[in-house]
Amino acid sequence: MSARVPAFGGQKIKHTGDGYLLAFTGPTLAIECAEALAGRESAGAGFADRHTLESAGGATMI
Repeated sequence: MSARVPAFGGQKIKHTGDGYLLAFTGPTLAIECAEALAGRESAGAGFADRHTLESAGGATMI
């Protein structure tokens, strides 16, 4: 797991074999972390415009 995840307020919940289940305190930090991990350092309206976000019970699925 990247050292960048905790920098965005995230924590590892589970390793799924081919990925990780991560928890964040809010959707903005989750999106910014995903952008950073994908090599797209938050360029404003990048990741969120191209992916559907679903929030349920404080969780955001990307």
